[in-house]
Amino acid sequence: MDVFKREELESLRASGAAEDYEEREQLLTDCFELTERHAQQKADKTGKKNEMLSAVKLRLLT
Repeated sequence: MDVFKREELESLRASGAAEDYEEREQLLTDCFELTERHAQQKADKTGKKNEMLSAVKLRLLT
């Protein structure tokens, strides 16, 4: 995605279409933020799941 973003932004800058460049940059930024948020939520969910499994294992051992 980084390569795509960089190439597209360079292309839009060269074309002089400032409005297109700004809109495209905003859309890509939004997409990036959503992707990052999703990855963080997934990591949080995995962490909670691992904590629960550890607690269950501990209870079973005692």
